[in-house]
Amino acid sequence: RAGQRHPARTERRRDSAGVQQAGTGPCRREVDRFGPGEGEGAAGAVIGDLRRALEAACAALATAPPEARELVLLDPAAAQWLLLTRAALPLTAPAAAPVAIGTLREARRENPRAAVRTIARLHGLSEREAALAHGLTLGESILEAGARLRLTPETARNYSKRIYAKTGTRGQADLVRLLLTGLAPLG
Repeated sequence: RAGQRHPARTERRRDSAGVQQAGTGPCRREVDRFGPGEGEGAAGAVIGDLRRALEAACAALATAPPEARELVLLDPAAAQWLLLTRAALPLTAPAAAPVAIGTLREARRENPRAAVRTIARLHGLSEREAALAHGLTLGESILEAGARLRLTPETARNYSKRIYAKTGTRGQADLVRLLLTGLAPLG
């Protein structure tokens, strides 16, 4: 196929920032450089293991059905995983068709004030209702989030009913799912 690299050939180059890029077949990704070559000592072994895991996952995706997914463990100590999905990008020649798109979610939360503003604006909630809803995404119960906001238990329950009505959700779990899969985590 025009523009596609031979699967057995590995291409290496450096970008303008000096980051080493490596690719095997149609799978390309940036790899941090640890010293000369592909790394030395323990860091080089980790990079080598990671490279092999990424290449195996990309090879599996290259021939997999469109809904295929692969997981690659990036950091066992932090339990950090990379989710690879089959790329469906319609590129024309001479561009090589990418095999995978990687998604990495960092273990950090959004700025709480920005998240509350985003929730309020997206769902038509008052600031206090949005703050209560945000508390639920942090794992707090309705009463715990209400107490943090200095609401009485009755007021917190009333707010939660208004939140469910305004967001079209059917309960706490449904609300948390809606908020965490929407724009609020990016706020």
